[in-house]
Amino acid sequence: MTDEVLEEVQRARLAYAERFGFDLEAMCRDLREKARLGGRVVLTLPPKRLGLPADDEDAAEGERGVELAPQPSAPPESVALPG
Repeated sequence: MTDEVLEEVQRARLAYAERFGFDLEAMCRDLREKARLGGRVVLTLPPKRLGLPADDEDAAEGERGVELAPQPSAPPESVALPG
């Protein structure tokens, strides 16, 4: 982005925040209302289960757990680098 574009975005953010007295909850309510009135469908998806092995029920539903690489129990010994 150019500096002009960045400055314009920052001015718009500041003006929006000032309209609500920098009240984050009020800004969120306004944005939710705008989203509701916008007529678009908003999906809320369940969280992904990362790092857990899939059990038989999950596998049947198509969910898969992510296998994580085992973590070393102790730091590796120092290694001399050629130099």
